[in-house]
Amino acid sequence: MAEEGKITVTCKKCGRTFQCKSPLAPGNYSVTCVNPECKSKVSFKYPIASPQQSKPRSEVKYGRLEDGSYRFRCENNDCRQSILVPPNMVKSGHNKVKCPKCSVLHEFDIEPEEKDLLRCQMADCKGILAKPDRGDGVYSSVCNECGQEYALIVKEGKVVKVTMKTPLPPSSSRKFDLELVLGRFIGKKKYPLSKGIHYVGREDNENKSDFDVKDKYASGRSLRIDVNENGGSLVYKMTVERAMNPVYHNNKELTVGDIVYLTYGDTIKLGKTLIKVQKIPK
Repeated sequence: MAEEGKITVTCKKCGRTFQCKSPLAPGNYSVTCVNPECKSKVSFKYPIASPQQSKPRSEVKYGRLEDGSYRFRCENNDCRQSILVPPNMVKSGHNKVKCPKCSVLHEFDIEPEEKDLLRCQMADCKGILAKPDRGDGVYSSVCNECGQEYALIVKEGKVVKVTMKTPLPPSSSRKFDLELVLGRFIGKKKYPLSKGIHYVGREDNENKSDFDVKDKYASGRSLRIDVNENGGSLVYKMTVERAMNPVYHNNKELTVGDIVYLTYGDTIKLGKTLIKVQKIPK
């Protein structure tokens, strides 16, 4: 440390560090090295700039980032590429992304945002649920468009779960028959939803389902679909009866006991299997 009124300089020729009197004004100066075997001119600029400290390397963050993007590292040990998925390609629910370097498929789940949870779950309804402002707890909320009632769970001031209460059936004016479709092209598997009760779940000899999937992550007889006639049209009510892993309806997570009504264009995810709900071609 330099004494008051003095500065420390270093001779570039012999490497000797020594102190000299501080100049009275900023500028370029030179002094003679105090090493008797050197005595070179040591030039310096006053005031002497302090050595710049290197900025610490910022830590790379993984998972969901503040801008809505998602970063993860490829699980392929021969790759280990860091992959950044842009916000416009990240959706609520289950996501699938291929590594751009090795093409290995990676899957990750994104918790739905509050604005997505507050959208009405009834088919073809664009209503929004009112968020309660009375602190944490369980509240009732009614869709401002169709009148469907929901139960909302609020934690730390944020809506974390929305469940349909006593679901309303679709309009009786919609007359169409539905079927479940698994896979695409030649290997496509179809199952018509006729009137009655249908069970959907993992392929299991003891707990047989009407429509089964070869997926160890799905539960046996996981879903019950009741098809009944109402006002001249069929109503498709789906109830989650078993779920060792989350069940998703249109990318929204359901738990045991949840009820939703199905319409064409819906998707159901059991384990890692995606099932589509489609109109039966006439």
